[in-house]
Amino acid sequence: MGRLARITVALLSALGILIAASGSATAAVRPYREIDLGSTGGPRAASDAVAINDYGSAVGVSQTPDGPHGTLWRADGTKVDLGREPLPVDIDNQGDIALAGSYGVVLHADGSRPTTYGNGLLPYRMNNAGQLILRRPDASSPSGFRYYLGTTNAEYGVFGFPANWVMSDLNDQGQVVGTKIGRNTTYGVVWQQGAGMTRNFGPATGAALINNHGHVVMSERIFCGDPCPGGYDTTHYLAANGTRTVVGGVDDNPRAMNEKDQVVGSEGTLDASYRAWVWSKGARTVLHACDGGCESPIASDINERGTIVGQGSLSLVRSSVPGDPLDVLRALLWTTASR
Repeated sequence: MGRLARITVALLSALGILIAASGSATAAVRPYREIDLGSTGGPRAASDAVAINDYGSAVGVSQTPDGPHGTLWRADGTKVDLGREPLPVDIDNQGDIALAGSYGVVLHADGSRPTTYGNGLLPYRMNNAGQLILRRPDASSPSGFRYYLGTTNAEYGVFGFPANWVMSDLNDQGQVVGTKIGRNTTYGVVWQQGAGMTRNFGPATGAALINNHGHVVMSERIFCGDPCPGGYDTTHYLAANGTRTVVGGVDDNPRAMNEKDQVVGSEGTLDASYRAWVWSKGARTVLHACDGGCESPIASDINERGTIVGQGSLSLVRSSVPGDPLDVLRALLWTTASR
């Protein structure tokens, strides 16, 4: 080989190394960055964020010396201690907060009198149109709860779903999704006030989430024999515009969806290993809790901006024991790295 040829090969080899290194660096960039929301219980106290509205205000729970306290994390970075139970389960775009505990209540952002629910009714899910799913313990129901549709400004006048229906989500048009528990199987359903059940996904299905386009995250249980644990496998789909797209499998728990059909949830395996994820346009991204690649156990909600809240394990430095950081479950917010 001539000198010129050797120089050319060396240059090409170096270029290949640079390209490979560049590819590795690009692959290492995470599309989401995580933010520790903190806790009203102190700099190293546990916390958990369960819901976020489209303006960036989130609600959840902080562990304090007095026990769990409800927490509001405002979009401007301030924290508000909402006191002991009942604890927040949802927040709407008006800033109203639904809480559940020994009783149920909605706190109104305009300062008007809170709406308190009687007869053991507890808020479960809330939309931006003044409606919410309520539930109360019921031993006669297969799920252990009876579900109702109510409003955020009236303690009474709720609609009761059949005892064998488990309702899980509602959109701003008042469409409610859930699962009808039959004698030998289940049926994913969509219900709307004034029209009743408008969609039935068929046997061995369930419905978990719905957005304002009427797109539904539903599941189907299929017999697959010996290769599957217990002989059955469950697949989660996005049902939209007459098609079904796979979102997750048997170990997944979809928790929330926005109008862009982005879905967040958590994956839990038999060895109790959990990962939070976001699904968008057919691709799934794992959400981390720290720069070292720690994995977050829970992603609970996503808003229209694609901002996600949940909980993850962080290693917090202790001044008393500098070399032994404390692992604490904290409320986290994930936003795209470009924001």
